[in-house]
Amino acid sequence: MDKTAKTEERTWLVRAKAYVKPVLAGLLAGVAFALLLLLLFAAAMAAMHLTLAAVPWLARIVSAAGGFMAGFFAAKSRKKRGLMTGGFTGLLLGGCVLLAGVCFSGGFPVMQGLSKLLLYAAAGMLGGVLGVGSGSGKRR
Repeated sequence: MDKTAKTEERTWLVRAKAYVKPVLAGLLAGVAFALLLLLLFAAAMAAMHLTLAAVPWLARIVSAAGGFMAGFFAAKSRKKRGLMTGGFTGLLLGGCVLLAGVCFSGGFPVMQGLSKLLLYAAAGMLGGVLGVGSGSGKRR
């Protein structure tokens, strides 16, 4: 390999390493927040005797909040490119949820799956932009 190829490979590896840790941290934060919100909504449904008609709306709220938090924490730890980092993290979280749904239900609802992926990505992008924009609290 010549020197140019080695340099290109090294720069690609450095870029990949810069994304892996923040994206994984954001992914874990999004999953943890979504699970906490699901538990809260389950308790609220049991306490208020809500019907099953409320479940799709609560699932959309959980999806959006999980994607938002995933994008927020990924972009906050990356500290730049919040739209791309948050969107990718939200899309990855949506893909994991969609894959789990396909594994457990056996079918793949195409339109519902794509709209959920879009919801996760949009919420992740918003969280990413706000995550980069949120400072550490110090003013100059």
